[in-house]
Amino acid sequence: MKIKKLVWWNAKTGTLEPDLNRAQLFKAIKLNRLKKIVRFSDWWVVYPIQGYNVSKYTIRCESGAWTCNCMYAKRYGRTCSHILAVKLFEGIISANRGLSTGAEDV
Repeated sequence: MKIKKLVWWNAKTGTLEPDLNRAQLFKAIKLNRLKKIVRFSDWWVVYPIQGYNVSKYTIRCESGAWTCNCMYAKRYGRTCSHILAVKLFEGIISANRGLSTGAEDV
């Protein structure tokens, strides 16, 4: 069985990174387009998309470990759309270079 996975360009390391959910990436791009991200000195707030949800989320990066207070990040311990949005916002990853889908045997 072939499952499509998304890879993205990590501008910091200059490599393609796997394991993204396509919906997460599209939401992260939308959060950026709608200017829903605000940076403070060492943390960020991601505000809700009107009609989508009502919560704002706090994102931090300490010693290279990214955290978000959303349920997805807490429950699964994985990168959520809010963290992706901040990484796009800061230019750590790019949605314009290197995005592709590929088939991978599972």
